[in-house]
Order: sequence, then structure tokens, then C-alpha cells
Amino acid sequence: MNRTKIISTIGPASNDPKILKKLILEGVNVFRLNMSHISSLNELNQAVDSIRKASKTVEKEIGILMDIAGPKIRVNIPKQIQIKKNDILTIGDNGADIGINMNPGFNSIKLNSKIKIDDGKLVFDIIKKINNSKLEIKSLSDGIIKNRKGVNFPNIELDLPVLTDKDIKDIKMGLDINIDWFALSFVRSKHDYDVIKNILDNHNTYKPIIAKIEKPEAVKDLESIIKKFDGALVARVDLGVELGFEMVPIIQKRIIRSCHKHGKPVILATQMLESMITNNI
Repeated sequence: MNRTKIISTIGPASNDPKILKKLILEGVNVFRLNMSHISSLNELNQAVDSIRKASKTVEKEIGILMDIAGPKIRVNIPKQIQIKKNDILTIGDNGADIGINMNPGFNSIKLNSKIKIDDGKLVFDIIKKINNSKLEIKSLSDGIIKNRKGVNFPNIELDLPVLTDKDIKDIKMGLDINIDWFALSFVRSKHDYDVIKNILDNHNTYKPIIAKIEKPEAVKDLESIIKKFDGALVARVDLGVELGFEMVPIIQKRIIRSCHKHGKPVILATQMLESMITNNI
């Protein structure tokens, strides 16, 4: 029995029982459903049916992990924007140059705060806060801003819910079709566990809940989060964007040690070796 398992994310190219069967035979133990890209019950049912058909064919029990999208802030623009270094722009809702999909509520901004788009490929200095839903920013490089790319706000206190309306709907759909695990995105404190646990309690069921560690607040409250949740996921890219990529190996080791200490499973996720395809660092 392998103590180290392999989790594979299902996408449009792999959502087929024949391909899933091959993946299982290569050693996949759990399939992850990324709810950021699944919007309907029909899509969800199709993915789960494919997994269960493949699992039955090879007579091997395969877990299904529903990764809840959480309040992920993304670019929301009708067409891509070409930017140049030192361009002055606004970001936020209500007619900003760079629209985003929700009002993050810019409560407080620390000195030297930056905004990062597309996993840190585009970085902006914050010039000033216009109001709680809009900031004025300056581009630090040339680039292209594309729709739906993620936006990170390191060192900025945001007013965001633990779960969005879509997340609550997704969790209920997951319970109806008997998903095995849930992963909660953007965990900030141990109390976030209770928000999803209340939904499970209302359905008189128990499912293990994984805390995705990707925010500075989660790193500060690490021990209590790992004690409360049923496991942890090291979301390496978001951690790197939020805290600096040089900090990822250090934080990753802390999370693993803490999970071992408390007897909880730990998942290392996203871009383990991808950067070495094109970069020498």
C-alpha cells in the first residue's frame, strides 16, 4: 500500500472513462474536480460518472475530491488590455480600467503593497486608494491582461466571505452525488471549517474537509487550522504570489511537519516542476 498518493485534476481533455482508466492504471488514487471551471450539475454529474465507470472497470476504489472555488478574485474585462511599464490604471469594480469579478472591500493597505495578476506575471504598485472598491495602480512591466486571470492582493486586508453563493450550491451538489472529500480555498482561520461543517450538519452527513493553505493569514494561524481541519493542501503558486516564491519551500516544510505531528494528510499541489521547463531558476 503506497503511503504517498497521486491526485490528478480532471479537465476537458481527460473527462473520458477510457483516459481515466489509463490514469488509474498509472497510479492515480484520487481525482480532483476544480469547481472554478465547473458551473452546472450536468457537468459535475458527467465528470463523476466518468470517474466511477473507470473505477468500476479496473475494480479499484478511487476517491473524488471537490475543490471549492472560494472567493477567488479574477479579471473581468470584455477584451484583453495591452499595458506598458509605468501606465497608470484603476482596478476594482464600478467602471475601473481593470474590472474584477467581485468587490473585495479594500479595508486596509500596508506600505509597499502590490497587486499581482496571472500568478504574478504582471505586477503593479498601488498609488492610492480611491474608495473601498477601487484602487489607482502603476504597472511595473509591459504585458497583456487577459480575462479570467487570477488577481492577488498581498498585504491588503480584504473583506471577503468564506463561501460564495456558488460554493454553497456546489457543496450541496457534491453531497447529493456523494463526493468523498471537500477542499476549502483561501482558508484564513480555523473558524472557516465551521462554515462548511454547518452545511454538512444540515444534511446529516460527514465528509472530510481539506484546508488549502494559500493566504498569509493561514500561515500565521497554521497550527490551529491543521488541528481543526481533516488535512491540508499546500497551494504553492498562490503562496508564492502572496508571500514570495523563495518562501514556499520553507512554509511547505512547516505545513508538512505540522500535518505529520497531528496525524493529518497533506497534499502538495501545483507546478512542482513546471517552472523548470522554460526557466533555469
